Amino acid sequence: MPTRLSEALINEASAWIAAQMTEEGLLVSEGLVDVVLRAEWDLLAAGLDPDDRPALLRRLGAHLAQAGVMVGPSPMTASTEGVPTPEAVPPAVIAQIVSWEDEFLGLARISRRG
Repeated sequence: MPTRLSEALINEASAWIAAQMTEEGLLVSEGLVDVVLRAEWDLLAAGLDPDDRPALLRRLGAHLAQAGVMVGPSPMTASTEGVPTPEAVPPAVIAQIVSWEDEFLGLARISRRG
């Protein structure tokens, strides 16, 4: 079972990942990253295999949808009438967050395996 990240590390990772994604042109809030990271570590603590990336991403997407986590529309899908329509967190966004978390964990020399 992996060791949970400390509160300070989750906060640092959330800020760093949001900044990296913003530099790539994807505006993602620290709050969204925080929710994804906490959900991921909950799933890992419940026994999800940290090496099964497809299962991790599927379970994260399902968890976020069940929790009602929504994001504003991407510019490509924004309403032309000026009314933003929230949508479920796109799987590609979840995958990017987890990918940047891989980088963060590597730099911090932390393993999901514990």
